[in-house]
Amino acid sequence: YTVGCQSPGITSVQFAGIYNYLDNVTHSSEDYTCTYQTNLVADSTYSMIIGIYNPYAVGDVGFVQRYIDFNNDGIFNTTNESVGSPYFGTSGVQGFFVTVPNTAVMLTPLRMRIMYSDSYIFNACGNNCGENEDYTVFIYPGPVIHFNLLFKLFNFDFLLNTPTG
Repeated sequence: YTVGCQSPGITSVQFAGIYNYLDNVTHSSEDYTCTYQTNLVADSTYSMIIGIYNPYAVGDVGFVQRYIDFNNDGIFNTTNESVGSPYFGTSGVQGFFVTVPNTAVMLTPLRMRIMYSDSYIFNACGNNCGENEDYTVFIYPGPVIHFNLLFKLFNFDFLLNTPTG
């Protein structure tokens, strides 16, 4: 983000166990990857709440965008790693939903970026006047039910509990 501009700010982030409340919203970039980490389960949906404040924008309006580097290639792809549509609105608390794909890299620290700007955010490494914050997420595989395995276990259990006469 552009250094030296009057940067609007992210005042709070709540997401899957991350609770980051900020008292100073004049930062341009913050790396919380070691401080704030969380675990997610593939094929699950989580709520994300972001507090924003921008006293400098006309009409107090700005953009929020969220990314997770699901394939761990170091690049936030706007096509499949942007979690949700960009939000355009006023200062306050905004709620979003994030669905974790089952194709994500599992059991590896992945970077999540939250961005706020007074102009449209075209990509995660843009040169907007605003703020970005990075966090760490770990993705775990979700529970998978294999009916064939359950059937075998059920029959095995049934045989073990059959009375002998």
